[in-house]
Amino acid sequence: KVGKDEKEMTPNSHVALEPKEYRNALGLPEDKREVFRELYDHLCGICHPTAFSLTFLWEREGGWIQINKGQDEAFIRALCHKYEEAISLAFSLSVTMSAVCLNALNWFPLPEVRCAEIERWKFDDIPAWRKAQARASGGSVH
Repeated sequence: KVGKDEKEMTPNSHVALEPKEYRNALGLPEDKREVFRELYDHLCGICHPTAFSLTFLWEREGGWIQINKGQDEAFIRALCHKYEEAISLAFSLSVTMSAVCLNALNWFPLPEVRCAEIERWKFDDIPAWRKAQARASGGSVH
């Protein structure tokens, strides 16, 4: 993040946005953005502990609070199950864009980055790939 005293000297492209802005930039429908927000909030609560994210660590017995032992695996499995679709989509988005970029590099005469194997992958149903192909066929790739 850019401090207040650094904002005037820093280009806008270097100023961090709010997490919501990055999630919205993915272009996902509202329901998918909401699931991403929930997952993000949940993971933030683990990285920056909150009472909600730590409740799996203890249990109340009588007037005492006691630390549970060995609950990590169950907690992780429950988290993965609850957010399975969002996690799968997140992985897909990150890998897909890298693969699209790698495939597009094959259009250029750059043997040091050529990857013939990527051309066997199916990209037809990926909107970013279709957009890149349309621009390339229109002559706007330099």
